Amino acid sequence: MCERAKDAVDGATSDVCPGATSLVAHSELLFFLQNKSAVMSFDHLVKLCVDFYTRDEVLSARRLLEQYLSGVRVTRRQGDNAARATVEDILKHILNPNVKLPSFYATVMDRLPPVDATHCDVAAILKELQALRAEVRSAADLRDEVSRVTSELLKVRADLEELR
Repeated sequence: MCERAKDAVDGATSDVCPGATSLVAHSELLFFLQNKSAVMSFDHLVKLCVDFYTRDEVLSARRLLEQYLSGVRVTRRQGDNAARATVEDILKHILNPNVKLPSFYATVMDRLPPVDATHCDVAAILKELQALRAEVRSAADLRDEVSRVTSELLKVRADLEELR
């Protein structure tokens, strides 16, 4: 049976399964950093995460990461650039080949930052395109309804003119 630990701030969870060959943990931020660190530059990743994630999400990711660092503490940063420095520290640990980390996973795809065209998620683009098409269809239906009501109003107006 797997044990589940839950972070109080953002609900990040980790699953520890005795006998399992791999460990998994839930964190959108750590998932993003772990998966994009192979294809994006360090500075670009840090800037993207600092701009996208809240301070609480960064701190929660730091606490979750500390659980897997075998007693190594991630420095607690303070000041104006605390979030940036913390994300940099997290990414350094993720990139360290001597550190054995779980596979992080994301459940809320909206909490993954958008990236430029060379690193984009085609499935997310398709989902957005489908939503836009639905909005266009809805607007077209609304336009048709407005046209129908307008023509009915013109008929009523003509009838009123006739009665005068």
